[in-house]
Amino acid sequence: MSRLKWDQTGERKYETGTKQGVLYVQNGSSYNEGVVWNGLTAVTESPSGAEANDMWADNIKYGSLRSAETFGGTIEAYTYPEEFKPCNGENELIPGVSLGQQKRNPFAFSYVSDVGNDTPTDDDDGYKIHIIYNATASPAEKGYTTVNDSPEAITFSWEISTTPIDVPGFKPTASLEIDTTNLSEYQKELRLLDSIEDTLYGTDATLMLPNEVAEALEVNVVDAEFAYQDEEETIINGMTLPDLTDVNRPILVIPERVTKITNAAGENKVRDIVYIDLPNSVTSIGDGTFRGCYALTSLTIPDSVTSIGNYAFRGCYALTSLTIPNSVTSIGYGAFSDCNALTSLTIPNSVTSIGDGTFRGCYALTTVDLTAFDGTAVPRLEGSFVFDAGTHPEGFKFVFSSQEALDAFASATNWSEYADYFEVAS
Repeated sequence: MSRLKWDQTGERKYETGTKQGVLYVQNGSSYNEGVVWNGLTAVTESPSGAEANDMWADNIKYGSLRSAETFGGTIEAYTYPEEFKPCNGENELIPGVSLGQQKRNPFAFSYVSDVGNDTPTDDDDGYKIHIIYNATASPAEKGYTTVNDSPEAITFSWEISTTPIDVPGFKPTASLEIDTTNLSEYQKELRLLDSIEDTLYGTDATLMLPNEVAEALEVNVVDAEFAYQDEEETIINGMTLPDLTDVNRPILVIPERVTKITNAAGENKVRDIVYIDLPNSVTSIGDGTFRGCYALTSLTIPDSVTSIGNYAFRGCYALTSLTIPNSVTSIGYGAFSDCNALTSLTIPNSVTSIGDGTFRGCYALTTVDLTAFDGTAVPRLEGSFVFDAGTHPEGFKFVFSSQEALDAFASATNWSEYADYFEVAS
């Protein structure tokens, strides 16, 4: 019988630090744009309440009721932004002159703490974004002392109290925490946290309410029905998807046992899918399989795949990043044509043939990385319009690791059409 194990490598987590403070001053029923809070030294969260009130009956403890929980805390810093003055009971009489003991404005506040563990790399480290809502600050003591041979800067300290805000489906709360170490692989692949940080910390920094955070991070695995060509259920030749009209970020997961997806599987049925989870068992992606997957934003093809069929991902208009593994040998005609948001592409040296029009219509494509090739072998281009010559954005280029590799491609059939765009990596 196995037993629990303590202190396994990578499981010895700890939290430390406080940084990236942002203040959002309340203005009526909304909040002003966030401003940086420099000099932050400590944040102490101090929830209270939730005290047990025992009930007795029939000579036994009959039950227990808990009081409401409240959230408070302390913010400590060497300084505070000008925008915090109304929250600190200060009001400007005339420029440069402030009055104290004025009305204290509510505010929201966010900060970041680090999450680490015992491993030597930073790959599995993370951080937490803390958001405190609807807070007010009590008066802070200011202790001024004479400058001496060991001067110290004043540390300001504010005790804060909060009023909970409504969260649909949950009890009201005044605090929220985003733990990056607990995000799902899908949330990470789609880089959903980026949109939250862009909102919280962007040029027009905006506070996000709990339901807005949830919506920004939400993903939904689609309940798809697959039709198989064989009894072993390794070859998919059809699929049925539910109505995805009101589904936020639907994700399609291909079963682990599947080795091949045929051309009848998904064409024109996957337009709303934002991410496709392809297992390492897949070796072949058939013609037109994910054609018209308009919402697909990123794609990682597993290193088990050897062939990508004709028009397999044509018209994936939102696709911005693409990883082709060093197992793929052939890429079919128009496989990624009209992926007009794709900006960069790396072709591995395992590829021996690329179909005509494969990247035609990829008008945002600026860099094709061919540094994996040393010039001893050049993949065959099955036509002269693979990369849509003459319609590239400014700065478009093919990058090589050496002059020898560049020369080999420049003299190869159809590749010579693009020689003006060739350069050696600096």
